[in-house]
This record gives sequence, C-alpha cells and structure tokens, in this order.
Amino acid sequence: MSATPPNIGAAKPPDPPQRAGVMVIAGVVVVLLAVLIAGENAIVAQRMQHLPRLATDFSATYLDRELQALAEEPPQTVFLGDSVLWGYGVPAGDIAVARLSARGLTAENLAFKAANPANDFFLLRLLHDRGVRPRRVVLEINQQVFNPFDQSYRALHPGVLALARPLLTPADVRRLRVAPDAGPQAALERAASNLWLVYGMRSDLRESLFERLPTPPPHIASDMFAMTYDQAPLRKSNVGLVYLRATAALLASTHTPALAFLTPVNHALLHEFIDNPQYGANKRRLVEALREHGIATVDFDSALPSRDFFDNDHLNPQGQRDLAELLAGALAKTKL
Repeated sequence: MSATPPNIGAAKPPDPPQRAGVMVIAGVVVVLLAVLIAGENAIVAQRMQHLPRLATDFSATYLDRELQALAEEPPQTVFLGDSVLWGYGVPAGDIAVARLSARGLTAENLAFKAANPANDFFLLRLLHDRGVRPRRVVLEINQQVFNPFDQSYRALHPGVLALARPLLTPADVRRLRVAPDAGPQAALERAASNLWLVYGMRSDLRESLFERLPTPPPHIASDMFAMTYDQAPLRKSNVGLVYLRATAALLASTHTPALAFLTPVNHALLHEFIDNPQYGANKRRLVEALREHGIATVDFDSALPSRDFFDNDHLNPQGQRDLAELLAGALAKTKL
C-alpha cells in the first residue's frame, strides 16, 4: 500500500508562540476600544447633561438619562404636549416654557413634535416608575391629534416606546399597533446604545450641534387643513380619548395637581372647517374627560389672534410670548 500523500493545500496551524502574539494584539485592541468608548462616554455625559428641549428624534438613551436626572432633582412643573408647546419654528430660548423658566419657574419641557395622549400617558408612567414627583403637570390638549387620519394618532415615539415597552398591556399593543421587539438585531442595537453613549445619543448630538429649525411654509391657505380636524363625534374607542382618560386617572390616583389647556387654534384661517357645532361638542367632550378626574382645564382654543400663528396652530415668537402670559395667568389663578 502507498503512503497517504500529505495535504499540501491545508494551512499550517500557527505555532503556540504565534497564537499567543495574536491573542495579545487582540487584547490590546479590546482594551484600547474600551478606553476610547469610556472616554467618549465621559465627554458626552459632561457636555450633554441637558438639552433646552427634546430633540426632534430624541433617543431612548437620552430620555433615560433625563428621567434619571429628574428622579434625583424633581422639577417643580412638567410640561407635556406636542409641537406647539415644543416650539415649532421658534428658537428654544423663545418658546413659552423657556420664558416661564426665565421668570423662575423650575420646569421640565417634555413636549415634542408629533406627540399625542398615548405618549403623554406613558411618559407619566415612566416618571412615576422612576420616582419623579413633580409639584404639578401641565398638559397641552390639541384636538388635531384625536383625528384618526392624523399621522400620530396611534404612534408612540420610538424613544418613548423603547423605555415604555415593558409597561404595555396586550390592549395597548393592539390599540397602538406596536410591532414586536425581537431578534438579534434589536438586541445588538440595545446593547450598543447602552455601552456607547455616542452611538445611543447620535440623534441628540447631531441636533444639538447642527440644530436647524423647521421653516414654516411661506404661503398658508385654509384648504391645506381641510382634513386636519375630525368632524365626527368623539367615540369612547377613540385612541386619543382612551389615553387622555388614562392620563387624567393616573394624575388623580397619584395625587398630582395638573392643569390642562386647549391648544390655541388659528380660527381666522380655519373658520370654514372648525367654527361649527361638532367642533365645539368634541372640545367639550375633551374637557369633560379631564374634569371627571378633577383636572383643572382652561380653554385657549380661541385665545390668540391670527397674527400669532405660522399656520393652523404653530405659534410664532409673538405667539409663544402670548402663550407664556396665558399659562402664567392660568397657573396663578388655579393656584396649583
């Protein structure tokens, strides 16, 4: 029998000293990466302690850090609302909440673009679960987001969803059409965000460094908002109304004083669509849902003139100043 020919094509395994050298190099690389990430985390944590308002696409990592900070030093007042209170098109220092803060009000503005009652509810749940006990809560109630055709009608912001997912009931998942959070890619994303702040807070860093305010359209016509406000009666099953009631009940059960205000609306622009009995009936339905749980409510719906608006409800700098005056008066009058 002939001897078995040697396997000429097989790679020769590295000898023990060579393997040891590779392991040392790999270890050094890992240590250097760990030191680099730790250094970046320290810098980001120091420089990004607080944003004047939530970024447009704020991250779960940033929101989690904000909740931790609020637990350590609870604010006097927490504001919840959508892009109107957030300050669409207006620099952060000129919005109503910033103006109230300049007067000495210790406030945290958790309003953000495309918010809705579901986001308000789960933000309050997160605050409560973290032990944050504000002296009072101010809620903006925008009738626009109760419209089933509104893009944010069923939506939870990804940053809120990432933290609030353990709080969702099966009914919440169905009602909000929440996609499952499963698979190796989602797990890898969470791990990378938790370990590396630069990655986890990339959207917040980008906006803080290169903030570009949204530019309101130069020409606004009423027909642009023909479907903005739902003119059907508000039903009990309306997603916004469900979470508005849940929010009011949560505030009542936690004995948190609250003031709700109806968003100012540009009636001069929208007269043909909203100055009718059904709009008024829906507005009263929202107020009743709040007052059932003892939530003080003020109606700013028709409180501001057309010159205060960019469009249907977004306020220009003068409008933000006027909103600050309205809120200051309402807070003083209700003595919350």
